[in-house]
Amino acid sequence: MQTTTQQQQQQPENPSYDEAAGGDPPLPGTDGREVRANFRLQLQVQALVATMINEEKMALGHSINDLIVDCEFAGTVCTSEYVK
Repeated sequence: MQTTTQQQQQQPENPSYDEAAGGDPPLPGTDGREVRANFRLQLQVQALVATMINEEKMALGHSINDLIVDCEFAGTVCTSEYVK
């Protein structure tokens, strides 16, 4: 039996998930459909960062001096001491 375009549009994307019944939809990639590579990488990075201690996370980040290239306020040059 062939399905028409209209019939295909009416079919839910994930027939095992019933929004009216409540609950959360399945996580991407757990229902057999392909997940984009960048999303898989994002999930891997999030899982890795979740296992790190704060000192390790801070070492991965930027300092305020990395972000402020030039700053002047009210005729005074800004330094990282001004930023809280």
